[in-house]
Amino acid sequence: MAVSAELKSLDQVEYSFGIQKILVVLLVIVGFTVAFLANFPLEKKIETLVKTQLAKIPGCRMGFENLRFEFFLPKVVLTEVQVPGSCIGSGTPLKMSQLSLNFRGPSFSPLGVAFKVIGDVQGTPLAINYAAGPSTQVFNIQEEALPLKMLTTLMPKLPKMDGTVSFNTKITLEGQNLQDLQLAVESQNLNLPAQNMNDLKLPRLPLGNLSLKVESQGPRKLLIKEFIIGKAEAPIRGKFTGTVNLAPGAMSFSPIDIKGEAAFTPEFINAFPLVSFMLSQFTQKDGFYQIKLGGTLGNIKPSTP
Repeated sequence: MAVSAELKSLDQVEYSFGIQKILVVLLVIVGFTVAFLANFPLEKKIETLVKTQLAKIPGCRMGFENLRFEFFLPKVVLTEVQVPGSCIGSGTPLKMSQLSLNFRGPSFSPLGVAFKVIGDVQGTPLAINYAAGPSTQVFNIQEEALPLKMLTTLMPKLPKMDGTVSFNTKITLEGQNLQDLQLAVESQNLNLPAQNMNDLKLPRLPLGNLSLKVESQGPRKLLIKEFIIGKAEAPIRGKFTGTVNLAPGAMSFSPIDIKGEAAFTPEFINAFPLVSFMLSQFTQKDGFYQIKLGGTLGNIKPSTP
């Protein structure tokens, strides 16, 4: 009995010694990890990577003041972000106090890293699914109810608009070139509030429907597959298709070639003699004026087809 008790005691001693060895190894690993993270310039490496990726976006080099990396729910946070007006067809840059890039794991198309970008645009939260590979970047936005007021604030050249819009787009960049773009915008409650447009004082216009579908045809050309505005009883209705040749770094200088037709209610035409005079140059077909739009996005020139 004394022998067995002594053996049992030795087993306990060896077991305790094994636990101690494991604890020592774990402490060494933890210490090495802490020392590595404390001395390795991780934020600098991430900042360099972020700046490199942003520089690849043609004509849209975003800037930021500070960057920090958060290990809990890993994400990169950019502060005092500025998006050049050229990115959104505006002369005024878009400013955001904070933009976070939330790590979502590996990306397989393109092969790289996936993030969810979350920001606040004019008081409206906006999320962008973003994937970055060695030479490819993919942006994917799917929003079901964006306020149209936000778009007109960002792009002052657009008429003032009320209502909401579903916004779905996927943009693929290869290096600094546009590889693919798919865009679909739809609304069923579009309204133009009373405003002055080109010295024309317009009343509130309840248009209702809006549908815009665009896809790319090469790195410098967009195809407008469909642009429809106005429901059946709206004071203005229109349907257009055409192309936009993108001007590098200056969206407003992009030449356009768009054709379509538009109709106006008699009440609208009678209320604005100038509109009636302008429409007299266009031919009509089934009550719709046949119109061609040329010039550039920043200086549209209507003419007869």
